[in-house]
Amino acid sequence: MYKITLINNNVETIVHYPDPEAPKVINPKLNIKRSQAGSLTFSITLNNPGYNLITRFITKVVCVDIRDNKEVFSGRVFTTKSGMADGGELKKEVVCEGKMNYLHDSVVESVIYEDQTPADVIPALLEYHNTQVEDYKKVQPGIIDVEDWLFFTTDFETTLEAIQKYCINENKGFLRFRTEDGINYLDYMANPPQDKISNISLGENLKSLTIDDSQVFGTRIIPVGANGLTIERVNNNKNYIEDSAAVAKCGIIYKKADYSDIDDDEMLMTECQKDLSQYTQPAGSFDVSALDLSTLANTSIDSIDTSTSVHINCPLLGVDDTYKVMEMDIDLTKPWNPKLTISNKPSKLTDTVSNIQSNSINRMATYGGVQLGYRFGIRVVSHDKSVEILINGQEGFRITKDGVQKFYIDTDGNVTLDGIQKITKNGNVIMENTYNAYGGLNNIYDTNGNLVMKLGVEAGTGANTGATLIGYNKDSSKPRFKLGIARDGDFGALELLDTNGEVGAVLYGNGTGALREDGVLNPIATQIYVLQHMNSGGES
Repeated sequence: MYKITLINNNVETIVHYPDPEAPKVINPKLNIKRSQAGSLTFSITLNNPGYNLITRFITKVVCVDIRDNKEVFSGRVFTTKSGMADGGELKKEVVCEGKMNYLHDSVVESVIYEDQTPADVIPALLEYHNTQVEDYKKVQPGIIDVEDWLFFTTDFETTLEAIQKYCINENKGFLRFRTEDGINYLDYMANPPQDKISNISLGENLKSLTIDDSQVFGTRIIPVGANGLTIERVNNNKNYIEDSAAVAKCGIIYKKADYSDIDDDEMLMTECQKDLSQYTQPAGSFDVSALDLSTLANTSIDSIDTSTSVHINCPLLGVDDTYKVMEMDIDLTKPWNPKLTISNKPSKLTDTVSNIQSNSINRMATYGGVQLGYRFGIRVVSHDKSVEILINGQEGFRITKDGVQKFYIDTDGNVTLDGIQKITKNGNVIMENTYNAYGGLNNIYDTNGNLVMKLGVEAGTGANTGATLIGYNKDSSKPRFKLGIARDGDFGALELLDTNGEVGAVLYGNGTGALREDGVLNPIATQIYVLQHMNSGGES
């Protein structure tokens, strides 16, 4: 039923064919996984014409269903292990990986992607992949119809790792790799082109069934957005969204759903409504052994694969529903007896899929708009992209708003502040670093919040300007002294104010001043100042 062919430099060698006189491999098994490359494994002996034609990463491998020449696997040799059996027979254990893993041969750059869709990002990642690899490994964007908003930063992962980690939402769609007319395509589709449904029923083709329903779910979901945002304002004062059918079946079960990148309550409610079935429908996982009766037909059109949904009917276990095929293990010598892993919704890739070729260290992840990165630590960007918060082992802690660095502590402990800084005691401000039209300013308050001192750059009043120290009688409307720079001279100036806030005395660093008497400021001066002034021609 299946033919396996090796290809080296466009030369094809058949190593397995369902004919008594044709060459055979031992124990050929096919593993197909939703959104993954899949694998083909077999053992090959010395008397097989392909024994000495296998080179890691170079030899291509194709497996087709000879009933209609449908390709069920296409890829390359990933590993080989040679050995000798007890009887002296030489053989090689061969592991092949699917073509999708060509995307593991390239890496992405370190790039920030903000508020883009899969239709924007995947073509960009594939375009960069294509600049790094040979022509036969190049991949073009295919059908990309999943609607989603993406926010992440790549960090030199392989292209496939980046796509799977940042672009794929298993609850919204799945990846498919295909080759047509010699061109490789990567699809990210919300639904299979033809979602076949196969029936598996007790007493007909169901052999065994194991059920795992341990996944957490709820029936009333509380969506929580950025900074604890909830939906009461737009949801009749209710902070939850209810699945009435799930409540009727399972009762009231509250669960929280995090949307930390959403800061608008209407959007928060809309997104949770779209995702509601993810949270309220128990994600049952099944291991099924069933007979694929389509293998008895003359065509593969009805065969079960990862684009197939299966309707399982097993009254003894209370199962009567339709599920997605997540993974298939097929012994190619017994194709009618596949083992299926199915679910009523996709499980997490990290839970159900083990890549053949992958860096197993997850160095970066994105959770609701909060990014954890190998290179930059933790990065949070507000929904409107105006504010960025960064914690980094190399740079320190930084808050940036509208391109301006508002707060920054570097790794040497140096602090940069932009804005107003306050020190409080029991809720009252006692020190405040602020600014005015002339420059920096420091205000000092008593424990009751009354202003008592101002130090900084002030225009002052009268003759007092520039650097200024102002003392207040516990009230910003009661200045009582002002120490600064004379407005029309490069010397100090001190103003003493009376209880009405009027200047009662002025002293200047040049030896002059004034005293208030009868409501008038009368000039005063030192003897030396007067003599110098008279000697310079100042006498009248």
